[in-house]
Amino acid sequence: MMIIPLRADNPMERYPIANWVIIGLNVLIFFATVNEINTPRWYGPDPLVDYILSPQHITLMSLVSYAFLHADILHLAGNMLFLFVFGSNINARMGHFQFSVCYLLLGMFSGLIHCAADSHSVIGASGAVCGITAMFVIWYPKYRVQMWWMLFLFRTGTFWMASIWVVLAWLILDLLGALGSSGDVAYIGHLGGYLGGFLAATGALFTRLVERDGEDIFTGRTAPTLTRPEFRSSKKTISHEDPIRFALTTHDAAALRKAYRNYLKNQSVPLSELELEKKALKRTLAAQDHTLGLAGLERLIHGYPHAPEMPGWLFNAAMIHAQGKNKTKAVNLLEQIVRDFPTWSNLDQAQSALAKLRGA
Repeated sequence: MMIIPLRADNPMERYPIANWVIIGLNVLIFFATVNEINTPRWYGPDPLVDYILSPQHITLMSLVSYAFLHADILHLAGNMLFLFVFGSNINARMGHFQFSVCYLLLGMFSGLIHCAADSHSVIGASGAVCGITAMFVIWYPKYRVQMWWMLFLFRTGTFWMASIWVVLAWLILDLLGALGSSGDVAYIGHLGGYLGGFLAATGALFTRLVERDGEDIFTGRTAPTLTRPEFRSSKKTISHEDPIRFALTTHDAAALRKAYRNYLKNQSVPLSELELEKKALKRTLAAQDHTLGLAGLERLIHGYPHAPEMPGWLFNAAMIHAQGKNKTKAVNLLEQIVRDFPTWSNLDQAQSALAKLRGA
């Protein structure tokens, strides 16, 4: 039976361009070097010897380059699939430069751990990718990952698992491999990658290199239940808060949009927590649902006129109006920001967007 991850149910606030570039580089380098890697060298020097990480000859170049070399197409495909599923969200949260540096450092850290425990040379992005999956489970332990399974080539299907169980399963396999295998897989390097990812994700949270959103593994919240909640009700109305809270907890993007849309239709019954409404709006905007997002922004703008997030809400609403060709409305909102919020930290972005719209 084969089980592999397909995607993570976690909307992103930016395109993971750095992750795509890293995946593209791995693919290009594989096809450029695959013949050299798989050709026995009975005579003459190996042209790739300086790029393969050897415990007997460690160089800075080999600590970086070994992670971009792969032995065969399955080696490449497995690593790039995991990097695509788990790395995209890490890239979106960290930013492109920070993610790129972090990826390279994880590969180097994993390589050093391998060299300290194993005398064999090593290639492959597995250590860096294991580090990225560890970062994902530290930051998003309860987010769901869609898994694809195949049984004896005859039956296939998909199911969802919390990311913590997905990564834990692969970690256990690597632990068992490190304890009992002497094959060609660098299990110790994989474990080094997990350790590096745990340290990187934890350090980024507690040093505020990334903003904490209350969903990381250190928040101490109980794991979400996957049973349907009992909705509070009365003779007058049914609470919209329970389905929104449930969808946020289970990270069900489709259910969240449905519940949030139902809530916005009944604005006379506000949510008991502003933070809950802001989180629902954030997920909606990240999912690129601009119609629903604009309705949520207008609800907050009119419902909480003195909130400190007001200029940000106005700016997001202006950008959605600009994309929808409602230039006049976008200009009015941006002018309101410039006029009423002269000390806003992103005022320069509002002024720049306003200048572009006026000049269009």
